[in-house]
Amino acid sequence: MSADFLLVDNEPAVLELSSKIAALEACDFISLDTEFLRVVTYYPKLCLAQLCIDGTTYLADPVKTDIRKVIEALLFTKATVLVFSGSEDIEILADLAREYQLSRLSPENCIDIQTMCGFAEKSTAFSLRSCVKEFLEIELEKSETRSDWSQRPLTREQLEYSVLDVFYLKDLYDCLMQDISPVKLSWLKSEMQEILLRYSSRPSLDEAYLNIAGAGTLNEKELKRLKFLCSRRLEFAVGHDEALNRIITTSALCSIAREKPQNSHDLAECHMKWGAIRQYGTMVLDWVKQADRQPDEAVRLPYDYFSSKGEYKDAYRRLKHLVESCCVKAGISPELLKQKRLLNDYFYALHYGAAPKLLSSWRQEVIGAISFERLMSSGS
Repeated sequence: MSADFLLVDNEPAVLELSSKIAALEACDFISLDTEFLRVVTYYPKLCLAQLCIDGTTYLADPVKTDIRKVIEALLFTKATVLVFSGSEDIEILADLAREYQLSRLSPENCIDIQTMCGFAEKSTAFSLRSCVKEFLEIELEKSETRSDWSQRPLTREQLEYSVLDVFYLKDLYDCLMQDISPVKLSWLKSEMQEILLRYSSRPSLDEAYLNIAGAGTLNEKELKRLKFLCSRRLEFAVGHDEALNRIITTSALCSIAREKPQNSHDLAECHMKWGAIRQYGTMVLDWVKQADRQPDEAVRLPYDYFSSKGEYKDAYRRLKHLVESCCVKAGISPELLKQKRLLNDYFYALHYGAAPKLLSSWRQEVIGAISFERLMSSGS
């Protein structure tokens, strides 16, 4: 393949591309990928947006010109937007939509090819390179994976590499569609709507602790402390555009909540990095003190609470086996539904009297009914 492309790095080129996108119809496709930096900041910094339309690849450069009109056209397009492992692409679009005060946070129709693989009974763990090799018998180079995309000018190698991230997405879509029935296509579209909502939404301060690994092992007082720490960490990260793990690494949060450190040495014992201790240690120690002064309130259990309890071990195993069997019968990859997130949610939702995600939307058609009592029965 010849990595041909058109640079969109000036206002006339931006207007031309945005007009082209706006003219697309529902039967059309746009392949999308982004290159960004997110090492020290909370928000990803867009460095390049790659779009492939009818075999022509456009490289929109937000470092050299304002590409707002391209982003706006992309968010409001009638065409189907194709991405690959696109959670961060979706997040970037949503952040830009908020910055531009647009009324839509994500494209109306979007398909993630990696997710699509699962509905074609293929692995959802495929990388783009593996996918292209497996289904199109083409070998892609990955020489620029760790490039600095903020530097200018971008090298020819970087530009050609960026083209490859979008050039084959439509071919992959066409190939996978051969193995997707109308029913499975409807499931895929329903799943994509949930993915778009999940990754375009901003996290809640009050719920920032719920997804922390290991939180389920904490007692009530420690969990209350963790909730306060996570809320303050997120608030500071958003307000100062600082990466969460540069303040407190996620792996250190539970240790800090459990041990209640009193000084810098204690923070280090809790696996907080010394660089972060020097910069934020005093603030974190103050958060720990503030946490214990908060009014008593009922704290919701974290999402991994039940998976941390030995009495649920067999129930998790049975649920996972049931999900795998149902997926095989439905002709989709079990990887779509045996995710830890969904298994945790099943027990969590029932505990709080809500409908588990496994038994809602398209997933209910695949799974059917589940007997909680049977899952918990030692004789099953």
